[in-house]
Amino acid sequence: MEDVLGTYSRPCDPLRPVVCLDETNRQLIEERQIPAVPG
Repeated sequence: MEDVLGTYSRPCDPLRPVVCLDETNRQLIEERQIPAVPG
């Protein structure tokens, strides 16, 4: 865990981008919106 926290505390470097991962085992490829209600 300390290695991960050390990674996030580094300054931004365009040659070494930081990629965030979620702990879930499914791929998030779609975003759904709730339909708006008129009025």
